[in-house]
Amino acid sequence: MTSQYRCDQCLTYFEQVRWEEENSALPQESPGVPEQTLPSLLLERAKREPDAIAMRVKRRGIYRDISWAHYRKQVEALCFGLRALGLKPGDRVAILGDPCPEWLFAEMGTLAAGGICYGIYPTSSPAQVASLIAHGGASIAVVKDQESADKILGLAHAPEMLVRIVVIDPQGMFACDDPRVITLDEVMRLPREAGALLEASVARLNADDPALIVFTSGTTGDPRGAVHSHRTLIAGARDYVACLVPDTTRTWRTVCHLPLNHIFEQFNTVMLPLLGSVIPHFGERRSQATQTLFEVAPDLYASVPRYWQKLASHILVGLENSSRVKRAVYNVSVKIGRRVLQARSTGRCPPGLRLLGWLAWLLAFQPLLDKVGLRRAKIGVSGGGPIPPEVQRLWQVWGVNLKNLYGQTEGGFIAVQRGEFPKPGNVGTPTPSSTLRLAPDGEILVRASGAFVGYWHDEAATAEMKQDGWVATGDVGALATGGELSIVDRKRDIIITQGGKNITPQAIEDKLRASPYIAEAVVFGDGRKYLVALIEIDEETVSQQARSRGLAYGGFADLVASPDVQKLIQEVLSAVNGELARPEQVKAFRILPR
Repeated sequence: MTSQYRCDQCLTYFEQVRWEEENSALPQESPGVPEQTLPSLLLERAKREPDAIAMRVKRRGIYRDISWAHYRKQVEALCFGLRALGLKPGDRVAILGDPCPEWLFAEMGTLAAGGICYGIYPTSSPAQVASLIAHGGASIAVVKDQESADKILGLAHAPEMLVRIVVIDPQGMFACDDPRVITLDEVMRLPREAGALLEASVARLNADDPALIVFTSGTTGDPRGAVHSHRTLIAGARDYVACLVPDTTRTWRTVCHLPLNHIFEQFNTVMLPLLGSVIPHFGERRSQATQTLFEVAPDLYASVPRYWQKLASHILVGLENSSRVKRAVYNVSVKIGRRVLQARSTGRCPPGLRLLGWLAWLLAFQPLLDKVGLRRAKIGVSGGGPIPPEVQRLWQVWGVNLKNLYGQTEGGFIAVQRGEFPKPGNVGTPTPSSTLRLAPDGEILVRASGAFVGYWHDEAATAEMKQDGWVATGDVGALATGGELSIVDRKRDIIITQGGKNITPQAIEDKLRASPYIAEAVVFGDGRKYLVALIEIDEETVSQQARSRGLAYGGFADLVASPDVQKLIQEVLSAVNGELARPEQVKAFRILPR
């Protein structure tokens, strides 16, 4: 049975079955993985290359190297320090705050002690923090600074199981007299039991022990804790290295800028360096992510679609405000770049066209990439959500080998595009340890070594999500004849209009988000005569456009209410509607005030 959501060139049912059988022959576990744990990988790396750089962090304006030997030393001190605070195997430690090396030390120290770790978004409200601490049952919370600590200390009814609050940066907390509070340095100096060795503690761990709880909204919107073991995380990380970092002879510079409670950043910053020559860099503040990107100039940059869109918008708006000559050079270069990209997709790029492409990159694209720190990027990765195909194509025209990655907190690292400058619009082929199939209604089902173990203390939700080893992703997909997977939309988001037309809003939203002036768009229309959209404008780019036109405004509310801004968004909407069939066109929109 074929699905009504598949494209014209999708596999037939029997072709799909044969494709599944061929993919199921792939190894479900990488050789040598079975009994390894994350701390054991750290010990191996520190023993093999003690003086090699594990990460870099910017402190007081200077990037400082942290070696694998130092990484190991910090983890050892925290492992036994947390034990001295009462942490026992199976106990949970919650970490709250912006990304920093100390997060990695605390996480790995918790795992080495046999504990289970989970992160909390730094932007969470005090009520959300309290709920997640209670849900995960954390007995110890590690917080970045006073701002993070206040979200717990200010609670009228703190979770009873929380007995200790460990503060990484205690600056500003000199007046705090809460007996639960202790600094990270003090924890690391606590006396350990006689003869205790980190190697012995790590040797007692099992690959199937729970390691991380990653809280996700799930399909109902209620927080659910997806549990990953050491085995599932290492399997996913090995797939990541095999698919995206095949060249192990060189060192790859990366930037840690997403919250570390996000499993995508966990792979990029925590696990990838354990298996490959990857050096993550931490800026002084997460709010300075663009500055950090410029300073580090990474070779491998992995981020969510919104960051890729925002960077592209910043470049495009800057071009609009540049000189006429620069715009003319850019416009000609883009035409050449698109021809080069098209020729690459066919495998035939004539020498003359390659030369023109190199000149276009040298004169137009290299200066643009220099401004955002991506001139040296050999590989770009977009994950954590769908990226508009036009945005991916634009980065490829500029010379960044941007690839689409498909993964989920529950399903793990599922599929990724391979090769040089892959065609936008799909998420590539399955990873070595993943097998995919489509349900009769088009939903993507995945069986993978890196899939989650289950939901924390929620057997009913686990049984609903994971049946006979297959994880129901909630995404509707299509398989092309070459085996590439395309994401059509979220299963629950398919719109059926009053006229009975099935519409996938994601494709329309992607086209709207491709505009530099639109940060986010949500299309509605289920059971209605026509589609409507809620629009969140990109404040930075729209403000620049308003200033270039001499538009006076007092604040964001004035900007949203401006007839000129309404007209600007209507122009974007009209252009998008021109590419859509009549039932898919958005007839009305509203700009969100904030």
